[in-house]
Amino acid sequence: MNSGGRRLSKSAYKDGVKCPKRLWLRWNQPELGVVDEAMLARAEIGQKIGILARGLNPGGGEVPGDSLSERLENTARMMREGHRVLYEAAFAIDGLFAQVDILFRIGETWGFREVKSAKTVNDNHVKDAIFQYHVLNRSGLSIERVELIFVAQETPMIEGSRVQDLFVPLDVTDICRRESSELPEAVNELLAVVESGEAEKIRAGRHCEATCPYLAHCFGDLADDDLLFAPSLDKRKYQALVDRGIHRMSEVPADEELSNKAEFVRRALGSGRVPWVAPDLGRRLAAVKYPAVFLDFETASPLFPVNPGMKGGELVVFQFSAHVLSEPGGDVGHFEFVDLDSDDPHLGLVEALTPVLSGAGSVIHYSAFEKRCLTRLVGAGIPGAQELLQKFLASSVDMEDFFKDGVYHPKFRGKSSIKVVLPVMVPGLDYSDLQVKNGGMAEMSYVAARSGELVGADLAARREALLRYCERDTFAMVKLFEVLVGLV
Repeated sequence: MNSGGRRLSKSAYKDGVKCPKRLWLRWNQPELGVVDEAMLARAEIGQKIGILARGLNPGGGEVPGDSLSERLENTARMMREGHRVLYEAAFAIDGLFAQVDILFRIGETWGFREVKSAKTVNDNHVKDAIFQYHVLNRSGLSIERVELIFVAQETPMIEGSRVQDLFVPLDVTDICRRESSELPEAVNELLAVVESGEAEKIRAGRHCEATCPYLAHCFGDLADDDLLFAPSLDKRKYQALVDRGIHRMSEVPADEELSNKAEFVRRALGSGRVPWVAPDLGRRLAAVKYPAVFLDFETASPLFPVNPGMKGGELVVFQFSAHVLSEPGGDVGHFEFVDLDSDDPHLGLVEALTPVLSGAGSVIHYSAFEKRCLTRLVGAGIPGAQELLQKFLASSVDMEDFFKDGVYHPKFRGKSSIKVVLPVMVPGLDYSDLQVKNGGMAEMSYVAARSGELVGADLAARREALLRYCERDTFAMVKLFEVLVGLV
């Protein structure tokens, strides 16, 4: 295996399998990658869960080292010294590199565990284990057992619980032994594509993932009407058009049948009007009743419960923001609530929200998420929640619907989320100036607060940051509504 002196790690190999260009960029132009706060939040969760799972094999030593060579040397040294459990043990051979979460002795042989911040297994998890097994086996270790460690389905709160009750092991030893022999050929095929320069030429397509750090780079040169941005376009239809050399909506033959959403985009783009406005937009906006309440919730679904009596993964609704527009062009009031302290924030949230919605004409929200939140409160048996849900259902206006089939701008690129639509329709207004910039960061903040990681001044600062983030969501809806009214 030849990779120009570079070692191929598990994560780099997975990147290459998903898209060889992703690996090429990782090795040759890493500065083009953009890692946002949501990605960092997910990585932080994974690290914390990995450290927690070490309790399954307690008493081990973490392999130190700032560089790969130091970690390799220290792994070998600690094994010679007789350590029976190592955390983050590193191995490299044949141009491949592996760092395993938990390595442990089984008599004269070894076992290892890979910890996943998930409750169910998927194919990628198994491929991770196969890669790690291959490297350790080629490095001369006799591997008797390989386990994937998942978060238990019915997770208790971490505090006061046995670590064995927090995780579930899955034995994947047999599949690792059976399929690891195929890895060298797959690696060589991947490296051949990467090193030949062919990977660099790969065009952005349906294989691209939203979590890819190079997405903005690869999408940057695409036309706004690229076929890749056509919403709800069947994968087979997309590929058939691409195979015919058709890459833009403007190139699709007029008699080609598309999905309803893709056809909507094609019509809007073909009109030449920017933004394109549906003929019935005025009628739909006129149906909004006043006072109009613009509503947004913030939630968390922690893998491990942080509130007594709740289950891991269960939705916790801990915050809302509401802007109230009294009449067309009238005054706008603001109401907000956040609870990072109570064992159950739902009681206070319903109590605070009830007077806000009681006199609402229309309740304007963005997407179907607010309905899910209110349904969760009803399911939890919170007094007054059923009345809130009924009020919501009777007066609900989903603002995203206006941008799904009522207004279209080429810069939307087939999307209708508020974070895409807002900077296009209201230039200068976005989330870049906020400390908390997205729902993932809001969730992490709630979990950190409930877990005691945020206290004192740090907790107060984060509470304020959460309030400003949620407020931005509903203020953004008000500004978007003003723009919509100005279009008719």
